[in-house]
Amino acid sequence: MKRSTLILLSFVIVSSACGKKAPPSYPGEFVPPPVSSAQSEHLGEKVVLSWTAPAMPAGQESSLAGFVIKRRDSIVGEFRKLDEVEYAPGKSSYQYVDTNPPAKQVGEYVIVAVNPGGLESSYDKLLRVDFK
Repeated sequence: MKRSTLILLSFVIVSSACGKKAPPSYPGEFVPPPVSSAQSEHLGEKVVLSWTAPAMPAGQESSLAGFVIKRRDSIVGEFRKLDEVEYAPGKSSYQYVDTNPPAKQVGEYVIVAVNPGGLESSYDKLLRVDFK
């Protein structure tokens, strides 16, 4: 009798955890939604990037700290960080000017949203610029 009670108790404990969700996340752990409305314009020897801040879910508005601008100087290879742009509550449109784009090749930019803890969103839009 004692052994069957112990087995039953073990089963109840193990099965009670089934279907549980992950532990609650903290504001620094919330990954912002990606920047989806972005565009680039090649103007002479500079590139102007423009975008709109992503809509934040209710209760997570303070989880957007800014944006990271990344570029790769060819259509293959890794993106490297160029700069950061700070988020300003109430402001929706942003712009960054790259005054030193690579010469005579095709480059690509991405803009990712970042939370106060440094976690970056994925990117929705790849901005390809022909510098030739």
